[in-house]
Amino acid sequence: METIMQAGRQARALGDGVHREFFLCLMLMFWLLAGVHAPAHGIGMTVRVCVDERPWMPFTSPDPDLPGTFQRIVSAAAQGLGAHVETTIAPWSQCKEYLKQGEVDALIGASDSVRNQGTMALPMKGAKTDSSRALGSARIVLARRFDSRADWNGRNFVNVSLPVAVASGTDAMIEAVKRGRAVPDEAGRTDEQNLARLASRRVDLMAGYENDVAVLVAGKYHRTVEVLPVPLSDNYYYLGFSRQFYDDYRDFAERFWNKLREVRSVY
Repeated sequence: METIMQAGRQARALGDGVHREFFLCLMLMFWLLAGVHAPAHGIGMTVRVCVDERPWMPFTSPDPDLPGTFQRIVSAAAQGLGAHVETTIAPWSQCKEYLKQGEVDALIGASDSVRNQGTMALPMKGAKTDSSRALGSARIVLARRFDSRADWNGRNFVNVSLPVAVASGTDAMIEAVKRGRAVPDEAGRTDEQNLARLASRRVDLMAGYENDVAVLVAGKYHRTVEVLPVPLSDNYYYLGFSRQFYDDYRDFAERFWNKLREVRSVY
């Protein structure tokens, strides 16, 4: 600002003519440069986010008129920073590709899987992800047929010879199944498809998010499928920024995560 004022005083001292025009142009340039950096503080900035097209209630929804809690938290945080959110709905695998290509800036509901930590920026506290700045948590459970002896003891799978069905692209589920020394099967894109695969004995177990699986099992499969009492895992989920966006707007991204922590308690 002091530089701009000095330029103005010099312009007035020089009077009319070419030199005055030069310094007026210089003043304009300073104002334009100041405007270029304004988005880094969040005011007027648009954050392009991607959401899975599969409903994950109550957390995310492809229906713009009925957004999930994660989406509402992100919108509230953006509003608190003077920013705007532009949402793309797509298959989760496509969302991750959009992030990689720079077509979106962030993903809503990204786990802190090993794969995600290598491909996107997540809120950190030291060397670990900062769960206090997560969007929330969700439990992954397992379902089996009533006549099956397949089981999960909290550390390893028992009596499992066939793969464990997981929805395609769900990194948290895939990694959890592998940690239990079983083979994940991503052939099904949705929980409905995976429950059908379980019922037809193509897999021994089916993994899915607690709320989604409970609704489905209580309906069509209430006489043939049960949910195991021990959850497969309990994970936090985040707003994951692209590496490029984080490098360009590091301060804004950190303040966005901080704002998420502030507004999350309301939801």
